[in-house]
Parts: sequence; structure tokens; C-alpha cells
Amino acid sequence: MSKAPVANHTLMNGLRVLEYVSARYREVSVSELAEALDLPKSHVHRLLRSLVTAGYVTQSPDTRKYCADYRLLALAGPFAESLPLRRVAGPALRDLAETTQASCYIGVLHKGAPLVIMAEHPTTSGRPAQSVPWSVLSRHASAFGKLFLALKNLPVEEAELKRITPLTICTLRVLKAELAAIRKQGYAVNRRENGESYSFAAPIRGQISGLLGAVGLALPVEPVERRGEGFFIRQVLDAARVISAQATDL
Repeated sequence: MSKAPVANHTLMNGLRVLEYVSARYREVSVSELAEALDLPKSHVHRLLRSLVTAGYVTQSPDTRKYCADYRLLALAGPFAESLPLRRVAGPALRDLAETTQASCYIGVLHKGAPLVIMAEHPTTSGRPAQSVPWSVLSRHASAFGKLFLALKNLPVEEAELKRITPLTICTLRVLKAELAAIRKQGYAVNRRENGESYSFAAPIRGQISGLLGAVGLALPVEPVERRGEGFFIRQVLDAARVISAQATDL
């Protein structure tokens, strides 16, 4: 009788560190990583030194903090460009970013959680938004997360519903009511439930595979208050329809 494979915890933790570092447009410290990943600082430091040696992470000589390095492109680049949904969604996502002047994303469901696989920012944007490709988002406190929970009827436990902001949904009763509304209306809205911004998401569907993913946008409170939620809901629904029409054979 063969034994079940034993997980290599050092490798798994190294991948967790790499994912955390690569999902941020800023430098991160050993202390931040240790706290975020619940790992000893000494262990995090050894993992970072290995990643620096391998060329996937670099350390600032001034701040001593770490950020992703260019060799990551050798891992993600060819794989990302080969994803069919990225290929068909590109033009519509760029149009959505310019029309709304918001940061726009394509997300898919990966292991029960929303994973951002593509991002487009308006040309007038001075800096990237928070979510970047390969970011894993909250299931209960993001537009992508709530959309996937609703449309895929995914199980969720109340213990998962951690409070992030005063507006985060933290009870199953309220979340279930929200998911029912999402199923009825066909889109999801995050109203400052995981930060100081709004986000909107609508499903992308293929004729063959059904739900392929979602298109979404994120932006600060001011433009939402100025233009109204309805404007951004209409734009994200229109983009979802355009991308779905291009994804009929996926």
C-alpha cells in the first residue's frame, strides 16, 4: 500500500512568500511577511534569501525591504499570455478602464476563491490600483468573491466572515440575503467592505463551459458618489456581455 505524499512545508512556505511579495506594488519587510503569513521571522528571512539568490525577489540596499524581481516574468509571462480568457477580454477591459476611469480586472474562481488574472488601468492613472494580477481576494468582502459565492453556491462558514472594515458583512444571515440579491440582479457590488473603495463585478459566461470568470472594476468613493452606482453597474454589465460574446467557444 503506497503512502500519501508528504507536503514539503519549506517549499510551500516559500511559494506563499513569493505570492505575497509579487502581489504588491511596494516593498515589504520581513516583519510584515512574518505577521501576514504567521511564520517565524527567521524562517521568512531564510526563504527570502533563497528567493533573492534565485532571482525572483530583490532586496533594497537602502530600506532592506523586498520586492518582486524580473525573473518572475519567466514563470508567469508565457502562462498568462496563453490563457484564452485573457486573450478575448483584453480589448473590452481596456475600453472599460477608459470609459469609467477606473482600474478594471478579470477574475476567475480558483480553489474556491477569486483570483485576479488580468488588470487594466486608465491611461490617466498615476499609479496602479490595489489588486494586481494573481491576487487572491476575499470571498465575502469583494465584488468578485460575493459574485462567485452566489453564482456557484459555494459553501461558506460564519468563522470565515472576518471584519475588515465597519461595513464588512460578518453574519451568514446577512451574507445569504446579499447572495440571493446578487443571483437575482446578475452583478455584485462591494461598498467599502474591504477598504476605502467600491468595486463592481459581473459574470463572463461561455456557451460551452458556463461561468468562465468575471469582469470587475474598482475605484474610490468620490467618483461613485458623483456619477452614481448605476453608471458603473451598467458599464460592467456591458463589458461582461461583450466579453461573453467573444468567449462563446471557450
